[in-house]
Amino acid sequence: MSSPHRKRRPSLVDQMDTPVKSDVEDSMSQTVQGWLVVLPSVLLVLFEGLVSLITANLPKFVLRQCTAVVRFLFGVAGDKEAKLNGDIKSTDYLGRRELLHGALDIHEMAGVFNFTIEDHIVQTDDNYLLTLHRLNPVSHGIRPNGRALYFHHGLLMNSEIWLCREDVHENLPLHFLLQGYDCWLGNNRGNKYSGKHLKYKPSQREFWDFSIDEFVRFDIPNNVDYILETTGKETISYIGFSQGTTQIMAALSVNVALNSKIDKLCVISPATTPRGLNNGLLNSILHFSPNLMYLLFGRNILFAHAGLWAQVMYPKLYLISIDIATNFLFGWKNENMDEADKYVSYYHLYSTTSVKTVVHWFQIMNGARLTMYKDSSSLGANFYTPEYPTRTSLAVPTIIIYGTGDSLVDIDQIRQQLPRKYLKKVVGLEGYEHLDLIWGRRVGDVIKSVGKFLHYNELDGESGKSIIINT
Repeated sequence: MSSPHRKRRPSLVDQMDTPVKSDVEDSMSQTVQGWLVVLPSVLLVLFEGLVSLITANLPKFVLRQCTAVVRFLFGVAGDKEAKLNGDIKSTDYLGRRELLHGALDIHEMAGVFNFTIEDHIVQTDDNYLLTLHRLNPVSHGIRPNGRALYFHHGLLMNSEIWLCREDVHENLPLHFLLQGYDCWLGNNRGNKYSGKHLKYKPSQREFWDFSIDEFVRFDIPNNVDYILETTGKETISYIGFSQGTTQIMAALSVNVALNSKIDKLCVISPATTPRGLNNGLLNSILHFSPNLMYLLFGRNILFAHAGLWAQVMYPKLYLISIDIATNFLFGWKNENMDEADKYVSYYHLYSTTSVKTVVHWFQIMNGARLTMYKDSSSLGANFYTPEYPTRTSLAVPTIIIYGTGDSLVDIDQIRQQLPRKYLKKVVGLEGYEHLDLIWGRRVGDVIKSVGKFLHYNELDGESGKSIIINT
């Protein structure tokens, strides 16, 4: 006879029910945690939109009064501000900084150095109109060396990022222009210089229906073809920064013909598969659902009013806000740039893009693979999302230049994404972060490395050799 206190053996139903309950509870817990992250984010976005709307409609005299108050609060009024202005205007060299800071477009920036920019319009195969900016050696009385360089910017940027240093030789395109290179600066669809389409207007949702895939499929190869046709050259060399490196690597991996049109590839701060964001809250959003960005910002332009803040905020406050934002997102300290350098570069840092592009980046970070955009529809969920085959299809001699303190660059993974045969050199700048490689104090080291590689001979050096420059 069994004891009345003996435990009953769990039935098959009990055994099956336990893990099911646990899975359901875990799922519910994750959902609740996700929404606890989502709701504050939605409120923050709504608040930013409301403040931007109010600010945009304030009379100018009110904005001037607000600026005066901020100056007082930051203790930069009076003697300190006069000293700063005096220092900036004391020499022609430092005077460039003020002119670059206030420049409204890339033409004015080039004019600071007495150079002129040519505008060239490229119609993509899907009917966007992109602006290419050209620095032509012939137009400046410089003897051409017969070679052309194509520079391309990163995410939420435009071609202005290449002309932010007050020393002419610390701006990559200007330095190489003086050596006789024909320099072309690209712009992605949807940024400040490429806001036209033959059918859609920027006010329409259809205009912003693009991701990294469209940059890869259309913008890069169409720009390359235009440059080759205009110059009559057979090949060009490509210099990309951040997302500009991702776009060219992905384009070369799916466009075999493009490999024969580019003779050298310089990738600076290559962010092909970022390791994620520095802030735990935002990483939670990322892992909860990349498509959450659509809920927060819609399916149109991203941060449409961001440029307004640079116009209305007092400079000191604006620089601090950018430093806080980049530290919050990526953990950057931005200590390799002087405040005077930020005074120029931060004012030419931002340009527009689509929300879909950022969603695509979140998908890449979530999967830790350089994949094509994944359709968020229920039907799209049934299909495998292909990865860009950079390891097998890219066939251009390449140099990687990165900062060892860059949280967005996983150098080991990037090395794996490139064919060993074509990866010729890897240069790391000790302690440097993402933006430092184009705006930091030792940008000359970057330019020197690029210059050496442009003169690189296939028989020189050792493939894949790594060096670290102590900055």
